[in-house]
Amino acid sequence: MKHGGDRYRNEIKYDFSVNTNPFGIPNRVHAALADAISQAQYYPDPEHEKLTHALAKRYAVKPEQILCANGASELFTSIALTLRPKKALLTMPCFSGYERSLKAVSCEIVQYNLAEADGFCLTSAVLEQLTDDLDIIYLACPNNPNGSMLNPDLFLEIIEIAKKNQTMVVLDLCFFELMDPKCQQEWMDCHLRICDLVNHSNLMIVNAFTKTLALAGVRIGYGFVGNPELADRIRMSMPEWNNSIFAQAAGIAAVHEGAYVLQCASEITKWKANLRRSLSNLGAKVYDSDANFLLMKWPDEKQAAEMAERLLNEYGILIRNCDSFQGLSGAYWRIAIRQPKENALLLNALGEITNGRIHEKITYEQNKIEHVLPQDIESTSMATIRKELQLMNYQLDETLAPVILRCIHTSADFEYADTLCFSDNAIRIAQDLIRKGADIVTDTNMGLSGINKKELAKYGGCVHCFMAEESVSAEAKKRGLTRATVSMEHAAAIDKPIIFAIGNAPTALIALRGLYEKGYRPAFIIGVPVGFVNVVASKEMIMETDIPYIVNRGRKGGSNVAAAICNALLYDMRDQ
Repeated sequence: MKHGGDRYRNEIKYDFSVNTNPFGIPNRVHAALADAISQAQYYPDPEHEKLTHALAKRYAVKPEQILCANGASELFTSIALTLRPKKALLTMPCFSGYERSLKAVSCEIVQYNLAEADGFCLTSAVLEQLTDDLDIIYLACPNNPNGSMLNPDLFLEIIEIAKKNQTMVVLDLCFFELMDPKCQQEWMDCHLRICDLVNHSNLMIVNAFTKTLALAGVRIGYGFVGNPELADRIRMSMPEWNNSIFAQAAGIAAVHEGAYVLQCASEITKWKANLRRSLSNLGAKVYDSDANFLLMKWPDEKQAAEMAERLLNEYGILIRNCDSFQGLSGAYWRIAIRQPKENALLLNALGEITNGRIHEKITYEQNKIEHVLPQDIESTSMATIRKELQLMNYQLDETLAPVILRCIHTSADFEYADTLCFSDNAIRIAQDLIRKGADIVTDTNMGLSGINKKELAKYGGCVHCFMAEESVSAEAKKRGLTRATVSMEHAAAIDKPIIFAIGNAPTALIALRGLYEKGYRPAFIIGVPVGFVNVVASKEMIMETDIPYIVNRGRKGGSNVAAAICNALLYDMRDQ
């Protein structure tokens, strides 16, 4: 089998042969891998329980519909071993792993050749090939090696015909999240999220973190099967402990990186346009691609082979020769989209080899200025946030949306969609308190300034911050406590319900927990301090009580976020 990324038999400086995310592994996943070292002496969980539930939450499906595997390749093999199809349809050229898994069970393979005139895109002509004797069909969105998106309307038509013929469809989405975000949106607009797709009883979906988070060496594949009974059968064909401690830890962290991947896809789409234009200027035919890679063709196959050899030997640049793809020859290359500096090195090297003109250095394209009226900026921002959450397959609970959206709007950090935690009926309880005239106490003057006091005053409430008062400072110094601790004690003396909005000091939350244990009951706590010392633990302490709360788990937060949550509650009341 021939694949890209063969650094074991080649000296490579710049690898354009594998289509992994050029931004690399995000910090959170790096940290999870490092932390897993301490668990390496233990067997991994054979049930993949934490990873399965994390995936189920992200994609809004049932845990029993999820398969965890050692990369996508194990899923393709396990599907074939379980179903034992007699006849399969493959659209060529495509990923060789499909054919390999089918040959392992002696399946007859019907090849449908994609037309070069169509840019190797799947068209409605394939519908004539969907005969009732097919047991299984393999499709990919986008397709490898040409990168074309599978038209969502055509896909739905294929699914319906296959269902009538009792034909199983395997959909490979391993590159989907690195596609042009506009293409991803087309699928969303057709209600083709994972939670929609699993409703098709004759569909199985294969995905992996390999490409989206550059985790090829960790091997984290996952799949979705609408029929839990079939999912169980496929599971039985897999070995025990097929995901290592490292794979499971990295996968659990990777589930929360939807915003990171979407930002990467947006940048990759820009770089791809520059790279395609420059490759065309050097004499190559470059096909349309919606993915994070390009299929190109040189006029002469022998010359293409010589160029590839020189790229590797003289420049340390490895490309993917496509002669192992059915219907293609060595004149075709598949080129991954890398960082602009690496793309420029590739193009300069090709320019020297072909005696072509040295191209202009690739740089980031300047973002176009979007003209939005001042009064429309906030609504446009909120619409953008909703759209990007949708692209990340995040199912937004509309009862919590006012707070989640405003926290993201304030911070430009989509992680808040995953880490904000709400007690039962938290928003309704907080708003009822405000209507009854509750005051808000915050732990910073920044929080005090940020909360909309005019809106709060409509209901008879006001905002307090005792941190800068001389009496608080003197008492804290005398008792050897933080000002935040003493401030909470002063606030507890206010003879009315108090909403505490803590965005800076974890000691404020610790003090509130201590006061609670002594009999004082805060009406509501917004716990979003930011930092590294006692921050995580102090938030968890609040969530262990029966005090209504909105808490952001983890290290992130801040006074601006605390104020944003207060304002979200107030603005939602105003707009009701």
